[in-house]
Amino acid sequence: MNYYTHIVIFIIMNRDDIIQYFKEFQTNPLPECIHRPMLWSKERLQIIIGPRKVGKTYVCYQKMHELMNQGVKKTQFLKLNFESPALNDIKYNEISKLIEIYWSQFPEKHDLYLFIDEPQVIDKWENAIYGLMEQYSFSIIITGSSSRLLSKDIASTLRGLGSTHTVYNLSFVEFCQFKNFQLNSGFTLKEKSQLFQYLDEYLTYGGYPKVVLEPNSIEKFRILNEY
Repeated sequence: MNYYTHIVIFIIMNRDDIIQYFKEFQTNPLPECIHRPMLWSKERLQIIIGPRKVGKTYVCYQKMHELMNQGVKKTQFLKLNFESPALNDIKYNEISKLIEIYWSQFPEKHDLYLFIDEPQVIDKWENAIYGLMEQYSFSIIITGSSSRLLSKDIASTLRGLGSTHTVYNLSFVEFCQFKNFQLNSGFTLKEKSQLFQYLDEYLTYGGYPKVVLEPNSIEKFRILNEY
C-alpha cells in the first residue's frame, strides 16, 4: 500500500467518526468558564503552553466565548483534539483533509478559528501547522505541554509565525475569584476569617482549577494523586 492509498483509505474508514466528532462539538454547549486574564496578541498563530491540568483547554473555551460575544458564529470554530479516539490515528499530512470534511458538513464559507489541542501526539505536527499557515488565512490557537511545544526543532519551524502564552496554576487572586470571594482593603471580621481559611486551603491543595472547584477534601487529594 503506497502513501496516498493510505490517506484515502483512512479518510473513508474514519469519515463517519470524524463527522460525528464535529457535529457533537457544534451541538453541545460550550463549557462555562471562570474568566482568567489572558493578553492575547493579534498574531494569527497563538500557542498556549503550561503544565498538565492547569486549564489550558478552558482558556480556549474562554476565547470562544469572547469571540461569540463579538458576533462570531460557533460554526466558525473548528476544534481538533488529537487525543480523541476519532482523531488519534491522523497523520500530520492529513490534517488539511479534516478541514475539507468539516467544510463539507458546514459549507458556509467564512473565516475559521482553528483550535488544536495536544498536537504533539502527532509526529511532525509543526510541519502541518506551517502548511496550514501557508494555505489558509484563518487564526490558529494551539494548546499543549510546555516541553513538547517548545523544543528546538519546533521553535525553528514556527519561529516568527505567532506568539506564545504560558498558563500556570491559579494564583491566590485567581483562587479567590474561583471561590467568588472579593479581595478588597476593607474586610469585616467574618471576611478576614474566610480569607485565612482560603489561604490555608490554597497552601494545602495548590491552585489546580479542578481541585479548587472540588468542595470535598478527600476528593481533592484523590484528584491530586491522579495528577
